[in-house]
Order: sequence, then structure tokens, then C-alpha cells
Amino acid sequence: MKSTNHKFVHELPSLNKAKLSFHKNPNKLEVGIINNIQGKELENLKISPKDFEENKEFLSKLQDIIKNNIQNDFAFIVEAGAYPSSHLPIYDFRLPPSHGRIPEVENVFGYVKVSDDGVIEPGSYQANNMYRLLSGTDGPINLSDYLLEQIQNS
Repeated sequence: MKSTNHKFVHELPSLNKAKLSFHKNPNKLEVGIINNIQGKELENLKISPKDFEENKEFLSKLQDIIKNNIQNDFAFIVEAGAYPSSHLPIYDFRLPPSHGRIPEVENVFGYVKVSDDGVIEPGSYQANNMYRLLSGTDGPINLSDYLLEQIQNS
């Protein structure tokens, strides 16, 4: 088991696979399965989208957590102040956009409506079906501290 950035890679050598997870227990918070790991160094493993199987249940659980809690995430509360009367992208922290830029669509979990006062409107979250747990260019999912805490406590 190797851990990087709050993610764990659990090797399954007899299957030539590994599990990517947000938990020390390989059977909890499984993000997905990495195929074809034989002969690869897990510590600095570059995961190719063709070798990765997303865990749809994890993604669904994550989307529910974002939907019900994003208005409490300080990282996005601050960002909402720059988006009054518009929609704010709730993005993956694997590649945060530069100030004033919109993140790549595969890095956006979804969008929330922001009030005239720059406040996230609870219940306004809309999931982005084009989001990917693993981006071909930017790597695997990386959550804000708040969302990481929420998913680990779920």
C-alpha cells in the first residue's frame, strides 16, 4: 500500500491490478481500479485512462456529498465572492484554474448558482456528467480539504 496526497494505492499483485482509494482499507472509498500494474513502481505511478476503471458508486456518493455540503466549503465560499449573479464551477483540485479562468470540463464536478451578494445558493448544485475521476493530462482526483474530510467521514 502506497499513500500520496490522501490517496492510497492498494496492490492486488495476483490480479495485476491495484485499487485507488481515499482510505487505508482497500475496500472503503474505492475511487477505481488500475489495471496492468505489473513491473510498475506504485510510488510514482502515472495512471493512464485506458488502464483505469472508475468506481461509479464512489462518484455518485461524491456528487451527493458535494450537492449537500458545498455551500460550507471555505475554498468555494471565498471563490463565490468573485462570481456574483452567475454560476461557479466546483472543480477538482488536481489542477486548480488560474484566477479568472474556467477549469477544463473534465475537471469540474458541477456548478452552483451564486447570489447577487456572492453567496453559494444551497440546493443549486448541478452535477457535470463529463467529470472524470482520472484526467488523462492532470491525473487522479484531488479534493479540497473540506470535501476530503466529508468523504472520509461518510
